[in-house]
Amino acid sequence: MNDWFSEETEADKLKRQLLQKDIQYANLQSDLDSRVRELDEVKLSFKEVQYKLQIEADRTTKLEDSLEKKATEFQRERLTRQNIETSLEVAQAKQAATEKSLKQVQLELDNYSLHNSGNSGQLAALTKERDVLQARLRELEASQRQSIAKLESELKDLRATNQQLQAQDQPNSFGAP
Repeated sequence: MNDWFSEETEADKLKRQLLQKDIQYANLQSDLDSRVRELDEVKLSFKEVQYKLQIEADRTTKLEDSLEKKATEFQRERLTRQNIETSLEVAQAKQAATEKSLKQVQLELDNYSLHNSGNSGQLAALTKERDVLQARLRELEASQRQSIAKLESELKDLRATNQQLQAQDQPNSFGAP
């Protein structure tokens, strides 16, 4: 009887060992499943971060392109403004020179009238020269007004274009792409 009891105890030991191994296997399988899920989550998280980084890189590229366009537009507007200022200065210098010539002719005419009231031929020539210079001065003033109006219109158009470009780019710099 002792053998039977020891055999049964041996069978119980084997059953317990088998049960322990089953539990260990189940624990290992559970750990493996858990780690697989964690790995899947890490992979998903990595893909999300990668996607977000790509979006930010695209946004940065767009902003850099926009900044470059703005810089170019600013340079062009500054150059146009400088050209307008130069044209205005040239026109004002021409007008000043014409006014100076007109005053000089008027002085010569007045001087001549005082000293030589009898010589009407020279007086007529000086009067004619004065009239020509006055007409030229009026032409220059009209031309200057037209040039200024045209340049102001161009400057206004450039500013409007610049504002439109800024308005188009503004939402991209604050919102999500």
